[in-house]
Amino acid sequence: MTLANDLSYDIWLYITGFMTTNDVKKLYPVNRALFDISLNERYKVQSITHLSYLAREKSLHRLLDPDAACRVKSFILFAGNVCKDLQQATKSRPFKLSNAISGWRIRNGWKKPKHGVDIPVTAETEFQSVSQIMRNLVSLTAFYIKVLHDQHPAFVKSNLAFIEEGWSTFGSNLTVLGLGIPLEDMQLVISPQLKFPNLETISFDYKQSDLSSDADELACRILLPFLTNHRATLRSINLEIGVAQDPSLLLRQLDHMPLLQNFAVTLHGTDLSSIHQLLSNHQSQMRSLKLNLRCLHCETPGPEEWYSPSFFQLTMPLESLHIDFYYPHEFIVEFANNLIAYIHLFKSTLTSLHVANPRFSYAQVVRIVDGFSAFGLLRELDFQVRSMSPELFCYLSANLPCLETLSFHFHLILPYDDNLTDLNFDRTYSTQMAKKFPEAMKKYTFPNWGLRFLNPSATGYVPFCFWTTYRGALVKTLPNVESFCGMAPRDYILESSG
Repeated sequence: MTLANDLSYDIWLYITGFMTTNDVKKLYPVNRALFDISLNERYKVQSITHLSYLAREKSLHRLLDPDAACRVKSFILFAGNVCKDLQQATKSRPFKLSNAISGWRIRNGWKKPKHGVDIPVTAETEFQSVSQIMRNLVSLTAFYIKVLHDQHPAFVKSNLAFIEEGWSTFGSNLTVLGLGIPLEDMQLVISPQLKFPNLETISFDYKQSDLSSDADELACRILLPFLTNHRATLRSINLEIGVAQDPSLLLRQLDHMPLLQNFAVTLHGTDLSSIHQLLSNHQSQMRSLKLNLRCLHCETPGPEEWYSPSFFQLTMPLESLHIDFYYPHEFIVEFANNLIAYIHLFKSTLTSLHVANPRFSYAQVVRIVDGFSAFGLLRELDFQVRSMSPELFCYLSANLPCLETLSFHFHLILPYDDNLTDLNFDRTYSTQMAKKFPEAMKKYTFPNWGLRFLNPSATGYVPFCFWTTYRGALVKTLPNVESFCGMAPRDYILESSG
């Protein structure tokens, strides 16, 4: 215990950096330094979802204590729900304030009542509580505000002075801002003159709560000057485009951002022209691109027709590429070959590749990997495969020897590559094939593979009773892997045994 007390705070902070969040949270009884580090971890991310939930009321009143609130680094405010609650004149159910604040020192006029005293909470006291919390978040660096389109009427009728309290308190600290609100509500939260000197990442929705409003006018009047104010500091933009929305006018008018390197977009549809201009203007400096493309409820063009626009010929020095396609299955299957060609545009610079769809065959995996140099930069690979087989590991280890993290979703477990079958197995035959996997894996060992983290995940039918067998085969064959699905090798096997 003497050694624990002798170590400095900075040393303890360095040590806990190698521990999981949950483990750090349990260290508060050890000593004063770990108590402080533990509380910082406990309060690092907080949110207000509903004022009417008792569980949230407890968290709410804990954050009224400046000692707790000053530890919060990231805060999510579900403003639409909060505004609905604030419009209630008085709650129908009082709650015991003594239970909500037990063990916490309440300042600024708050006093702990005697046990068992019920204090009715009104809309006014709730408003004051939310305002006080916003004033207490003095160390906040990431702020997210969310309003659903059907919450727009309640939001516009509410007193939003608590948001202004937040800007005054933590605006100078903010590096991350998330505006998950309809375009009509932007003017209630931000103004063209508002500027946060350290803002690096912004997320915003290009959606309307009322389709009769002019989206272009709203975006160019409020969002455009706000983004222009931060052009010198922004490094990342995350954009979610609603159904039947087109942000082309806004994106075309954006000034060049000298530090912009990361762009993520969620798009409902097939027209990529709206984001092409933004990427083209920052082509030489883009390092990370995330495409979340959804087109389940609209007409899709042919794969060749859709792939032909200049967007898919735009080369960038990307280090990270993340692609999620939520398109009709037939379209995704046909598009797979063109997708592989698009991935290969960045083969010389990519260090991380994530492809959620389609589900690749073994032959397609070979085509993807063949485009990369064996001793190139790729260190992280995440994709879907039809089957997990010994040949898959054998090929990846030989052709990507420097790969450090491999994550994949698999539909089947096979003792051979899936080129030999159409994969139309019934459940019984799938189980029979899976049972042959451990024996087939015995033929291989990969002692020189640099893989450190392996995260396989079954999306098809894998009998629970077989988990221990196939996991044991993976652990035995891959001795250098430090973590399987976030667990130590021994824990990975034990977890499968129940």
